[in-house]
Amino acid sequence: MDEYRKRQKQLENLLNKQDYKDISLLSSQIDTNIIINQNNIVKAQEYSNELKGSLDKLSYVLNNFDNIVDDINREFFKKTKLDKADFKFIIFSATLHNLRWYLLPSKENDLTDKEGEKKAKKLVPEKYKKIIDGKVPYDKVISGMNGQNHRSKTLGHDPILGWIFGVHDILVNTMTTTDSLLMLQTIDATDYQSKICITQSFDEAFTTVIHYKTSLPIAVANQALHLYSDAITKKGIPIPIINLVNRDLGEFLNKYNYDFLHISKHFGYSQLIDSIIEILYSLSKDFKNNDEQNFYQVKSKQVIAYGNLASSILNVVYTAKTKDKNRIDFVGYLNTIYKLILSESFKNQIKKEFIKKALNDLTSIE
Repeated sequence: MDEYRKRQKQLENLLNKQDYKDISLLSSQIDTNIIINQNNIVKAQEYSNELKGSLDKLSYVLNNFDNIVDDINREFFKKTKLDKADFKFIIFSATLHNLRWYLLPSKENDLTDKEGEKKAKKLVPEKYKKIIDGKVPYDKVISGMNGQNHRSKTLGHDPILGWIFGVHDILVNTMTTTDSLLMLQTIDATDYQSKICITQSFDEAFTTVIHYKTSLPIAVANQALHLYSDAITKKGIPIPIINLVNRDLGEFLNKYNYDFLHISKHFGYSQLIDSIIEILYSLSKDFKNNDEQNFYQVKSKQVIAYGNLASSILNVVYTAKTKDKNRIDFVGYLNTIYKLILSESFKNQIKKEFIKKALNDLTSIE
C-alpha cells in the first residue's frame, strides 16, 4: 500500500505539470500493481482456507485420537488375520517339521571310535598316511574325565575353537582343557600333571610354524581328520563354543547324542522347510501394491511361526508319552522361539508404519 500511495503522489505531481505521456505510463503501472495485489490476496485466501481445513483435520484427529487409532488397529488386524487357506499352510508346515524330528532321531551314527577312525583314514592318500593319521595329543582321558565327557572338556574337539586350540595342541604336543570361559589350562601331553602357561604355549606354536614350514598344514590336516572321525561316531563332537558358556549343558546334550552333526542337520532342514513354506505361500498370493505385500509378509511369518509351534507342542506330547529322549527336538524348540519373536517383531514394525501412514492421510492437505 505504501508503493500505491507513492504512485498516487507521483500522478498528482504529473497532473500539475500536465506531462500526459508520463501520466499514461504511470497509470498503467498502477493498474498492473493493483492486479498483482488482487491475485496475491486471492492466493492468500486460498492458502488460508487450506490451512484452516488442515487445522480442522488435525483438531479432529487430536480430539478423537483413541477412537481413530482403535479403528486403524482393527483395520490392520482385519488385513493380517489368518484365514482358512493360511491354516492349511500351517498344517503343512507342522507336518514337514514332524517328519523332520521323527525321521532324524538323535542316534543317527552308531560307529565306535575305532570304526570312525578307520573310515576317516580311508580319505587320506596312501603317500600321506604316515604324517596324516588323525592322532592328536588332546584325545586322551585324564583325571577328571571319562570316555563320555572328554570331548566336552578339551577345546580341540570344538568344531570352531578346535581350529585354533586343536591345531595349537598338535603343534606343541599339549592338551587345552576348560571348565569355563575364564578357566582355560594347557597341559603337557608327555606329562599330564604338568601345566603350561597358555600364552607361552601359543608363542612356542608360532615359533614352530616359522621354523618348520610344513608343520601348520600337517597340523591342520590332522585336526580336520580327527574332527571328522569323531563327528561320525555315536558320541559325536560338541556344539560349537557351548562348553565355554555352559559345560553342564554341553555335557547334557552330548549325553543324549545331541552333537554338532545332529544339531547341524536339524537346523539345516528346519530352515529349508521354513523357506519352502515362505516361497509357496508367496506364490499363492497376488500382490497389487507394496502395502498388500507387507500384509502378506506379516501373515507369512505368522504361518511359519505357528507351524513350528504346532510341531514343537506335538513333539513335547510325543516324547513325554513315549519316553523317547532321542526324538526330543531341541533345535525345533529354539527355532520356534526365534520365529515367534521374529514374527511379532516384524508385525509390530509393519503395524507402526500402517498407523503412521493412516494418520498422515487424515491430516494431510489435499
